[in-house]
Formats: sequence, structure tokens, C-alpha cells
Amino acid sequence: TATLNTAAGTLVLENVILGGSLSIRSASAFTVIVLGTNSFAPGKDIIALRADTPALAIRLQQGSSLTLSARGSANAVYCPAGSLTAEGPGSLTVSSQEYPALWVQKDVALEGGLKAGLSSDSQAVYSASGGIAVDSASLTACSRDAAVFACPGTSVVLRNSEVSLDTTQGYDAVWAAQGGILVEDSTVDIQTRKDADGGYALYSEGNITIRGAGTRLTA
Repeated sequence: TATLNTAAGTLVLENVILGGSLSIRSASAFTVIVLGTNSFAPGKDIIALRADTPALAIRLQQGSSLTLSARGSANAVYCPAGSLTAEGPGSLTVSSQEYPALWVQKDVALEGGLKAGLSSDSQAVYSASGGIAVDSASLTACSRDAAVFACPGTSVVLRNSEVSLDTTQGYDAVWAAQGGILVEDSTVDIQTRKDADGGYALYSEGNITIRGAGTRLTA
């Protein structure tokens, strides 16, 4: 079932399985609450989840899951105007082919016990003008371009999290240009190409800071 509350700006998904897409348009912040097992898998070149809203929050309840799949020239998640926060003790699985799995105009936050799995032939997660933060969450990403890509002037933060990035078929694992990268109290495993055309595990022209007694980084 899908329950929409326009006054509250919420959509509750509970065991929704569709071979189609979900489109959200709201002038204010909007929240998707996830219960049970849910998936959206539209046809080729169709975005699985598009959110035209200043801020989209996806809140996964305990044991819930949301799978968003895109094929061809389409993002799995596309937020052209705002930010994206995915949080809660559930599983978020996002996959795409030619375009980034997650494309967000502003900030991206994966937090609050979330277990996220991202894969793409492009970038796994792409922020056009905001930062990317993984905080108290688990992220596994595989991509042929950068796994985590934050546009110039923005930063990437990996804090209190377990992160596994595989770019053995692509380029830099984490790309933050001038904005800087912070790894703090996190377990980070990065697999990159070892040949001359391979990329960096962490790339930024800003500061790269690795700290915290709980930090373990292998690359």
C-alpha cells in the first residue's frame, strides 16, 4: 500500500512492488517513510525516483527495504532541485547504468543506521553543489566512475561508518575536488585499479583528514 498525506508532506510505502517509477513534486520538504519490502523498476531510460522538492527525506523503518533500479540513460534517484537524506535501520539498494545511481543537486546524507548499496556504470552517488556525508551508516558502492563524487567546493565526510568502495573498473573512489575529505572513526575499504590508468582512493585538492581511534582505512 501507498498512503499519501499532502498536508504533512509524507508518503508511506509498505510492501509496494512496481515495474514503474515514483515521481514527487512538492514546494516544501517531503518525506518518504518505508515499511516492509518495496521496489521500483521502470523501463529503460526512465528514472525510478524523481523528487522535485527542496529536501527529500527517505526514512527506512527497522527491517524495511527500498530498491530503486534504472536501466539505460536514467538515474535511479534524481533530485534536481534539493537535498537528499536517507536514514534509518533499513536497506536502500540503488542501481543504474549510464547515469549516476544517485544524482542530487544539493547535500546528500546517508545516516542513522542505514545500510546502503549503490552500483552504477557511472558514479554511484553524485552531488552537483552540496556535500556528501555518510554518518553512522553502512555504504557499499561499486562504480565505473567515481563511487562518491562531490562537485568542486564541496566536501565528503565518512564518520562512524562502515564503507566499502569498488572502482576497480573505473577511476577515483572518493572525489571531492577543492572541498576536502574527512574520514573519522570509520572502517573504509577501497578497491581501485592498479594499472597506470587507475585513479586515487581519496582525491581532493583541499584537506584530506583521517582521524579517530576507530578508523581503519585500507586501499
